[in-house]
This record gives sequence, C-alpha cells and structure tokens, in this order.
Amino acid sequence: MPILVHEEPDPLDWVNYWVRIAKVEPYYDQAEVCAICTQYLKKGEDVGTLLCNHQFHPECVKKWFIKKAICPVCRATARR
Repeated sequence: MPILVHEEPDPLDWVNYWVRIAKVEPYYDQAEVCAICTQYLKKGEDVGTLLCNHQFHPECVKKWFIKKAICPVCRATARR
C-alpha cells in the first residue's frame, strides 16, 4: 500500500506566481518609493508589482508577501 506524504508548498513558488516583476516606468517622471524599505525605485530597476498595481523592490515584496498576502500600502488581498 503506498504511503501518502503531505508536503507544504514552497512559499516562494506562490510569491513568484503573484508578484509581477518588470522594469520601473515612473509616471510623469516622479520618483516612486518602496513602501516597505522607503528607498527610491530607480528608473530601469526591476520592481515587483501586486495586483493592485503598487510597486516595491522585488526582494522587499517577496519577504513581505511570505508573511502577509496583502499589499502593504492599500491592504488589498494580493492573491485572487
């Protein structure tokens, strides 16, 4: 008889699925700030964008998202 083993999914798998990574394209040449680390997002730098379109440094949002699956700015659910 086979033994069933329950494996917990790797949190980074679903974080990578729900966080879209792209280059920064600031609106109207205004500098955006990562609300997690409060450092500027520089034009041409990779950013992580949630479904609500708030942007963060990819590593910042991945660390945040593992703990809480909500946007740190608007508190919208980051997963559907």
